[in-house]
Amino acid sequence: MKDHFKRTYDILDSSGKVKSHFAPGEIFEMRYLGEGMFCVYTEKWEQEYVMDENGQKQFDVVYDSINDFQEGLACVRDEKDGQTVEGYVDANGTLQIPLQFASGGYFSEERAVVRDLETRKYGVIDKKGNYVAEPKYKSCKSFQDGMALVQTEQGYGYINLQGEEVIAPQYVWASNFSDGTAFVQEEENGPVWLINTKGEKVRKIADQSGEFYGSCADCLHISQFVMLPSGEGDRVDRYYDKNGEVSMEQGKLLFSLSEGLSAELDEKTQKYGYVDETGKMVISPVFDEAERFQDGYAVVKVQDQCGIVKNPLLQK
Repeated sequence: MKDHFKRTYDILDSSGKVKSHFAPGEIFEMRYLGEGMFCVYTEKWEQEYVMDENGQKQFDVVYDSINDFQEGLACVRDEKDGQTVEGYVDANGTLQIPLQFASGGYFSEERAVVRDLETRKYGVIDKKGNYVAEPKYKSCKSFQDGMALVQTEQGYGYINLQGEEVIAPQYVWASNFSDGTAFVQEEENGPVWLINTKGEKVRKIADQSGEFYGSCADCLHISQFVMLPSGEGDRVDRYYDKNGEVSMEQGKLLFSLSEGLSAELDEKTQKYGYVDETGKMVISPVFDEAERFQDGYAVVKVQDQCGIVKNPLLQK
């Protein structure tokens, strides 16, 4: 614990310029909250205050916890009448949405998924804290492409930004929408289809069923357990893009992409570089460690030194 006070902390911008500097003993620990905001911790790992990227204190943390900022708001948690409640503060620490929910998610497309204290079901609120989708769902995902995946006793379906059920809950499994399409399964052990935002079937993607279904933006993963002749069980993984089945290598690559690139270990050099969705090496393999891209940048490491690389696909 004492080693924390021996550390210096710097906040850098994307060019590597130091925005703020903290000498040993000034800060015990800090955590990035997104959108240029940081949470500073005391030596007891208690949240103390929130500051901006220039090191200027913005407000004290008077709640039990604060989550990351997204679209200008951060969810905070506290105790009230013996139960945990959550609400939302802005970048000044002002409580914009009262602590009135059992849980609250991040804002996406000016909507956030919350769990109601009374019904214990999930609904969707706007930035004023008003329900646009009543808390009646067993589960609800964040909005993507103007659509949110919801679950009722009848199955999975989709609502729009106004909270309207534009595709009625009816599927036993479904993915989020991405670029106007989503993967869905109508019945147990049935095929997986690609649908559009009207719920119309675009094409059949997979015939076989599985014990596990997963998806990313453009890829479907179906995992199936099979019995071998030896009597032992094994897992078979199959991958699909929006046109049909792809190789396991291509599927794993699609799942690992971040902003169009994926870190990959080069067998010859035993170093990490970055490949695009076709498997072409875009950033040479010269790193001992390579993280995912976020906001156009990724952290890399050579021996014991860390640095930052830009995503060439996003540079104009």
